[in-house]
Amino acid sequence: MPSLPLFIQDASGAAAWAANTPLDDFWGMLLVLWFYIASLFAGTIDYLATGIHRLSEWIQQPEIQILCLVWFIVFWVVLFIPLLMGFGPAGVLAGSMAAGFQSWMYGGFTPAGGVFAVLTSIGMIGVFQPVPVASASVIASLVTVVVAGVRRDIIGH
Repeated sequence: MPSLPLFIQDASGAAAWAANTPLDDFWGMLLVLWFYIASLFAGTIDYLATGIHRLSEWIQQPEIQILCLVWFIVFWVVLFIPLLMGFGPAGVLAGSMAAGFQSWMYGGFTPAGGVFAVLTSIGMIGVFQPVPVASASVIASLVTVVVAGVRRDIIGH
């Protein structure tokens, strides 16, 4: 398959042909303009293709795949922890771990702005809001960095 710069070089010849062909002036100029715009993007497209190829090679490394898996698992576990503990869309779920902790720790009074109140809010607004997703991303990234450091110490790279 010819490379993109070769295609553009051919396109420049086609643009010269279009300029010397008895096409309607408007369509001839439009064709020439299209070829010149395509030639401007040739370097960008080659650069992106090279970057995608390098990313693909990097992701295929077993240690990178393990770290991606660690990040993915930690992200989803952290994202659903409030729901698993009993902080649901209708508030604290009756009979859940969160309800037991609330009655034991706070009784009838739950302080505003505390961790319990924040977890209740997160459960009520849903897990796919910016704050829970950002928090889960940060925690997953930190855990992945720690796992990478531990693996590096154990393996010796």
